Amino acid sequence: MAKMTIERRKGPDILIKWIKFFNAFVWLLVLASFTILALALPEYETMFHRAFNSNYRKDPNIFLLQITLILLIGLLLSSVCTIIVSKKRSRRKSDKIPISLYISAAFSFLFTIYTITQLV
Repeated sequence: MAKMTIERRKGPDILIKWIKFFNAFVWLLVLASFTILALALPEYETMFHRAFNSNYRKDPNIFLLQITLILLIGLLLSSVCTIIVSKKRSRRKSDKIPISLYISAAFSFLFTIYTITQLV
């Protein structure tokens, strides 16, 4: 005979709300870091540069790469911390960890390595 348990939770607590909010915030940080990374990379010579004999930036912008690196490391640490808190917090089958936290942690790790290689 299965035990009947009484549902004592009235709704999501503050930690679950924070994890959901942080999930959206993480993707805003990912978007910001990718935008800054795209602006930091060097420009490539195009047909218009050749035709009009114009100058273009051949080297990456080191300052923007450093900002991107700081954002990505912060994103990686906060994603991993949120995953750990979610794992410790989930006690029921219905408690789920958002898969996008794993994806954002993987993206931030890979692009941290890429940004470091651009800086070196």
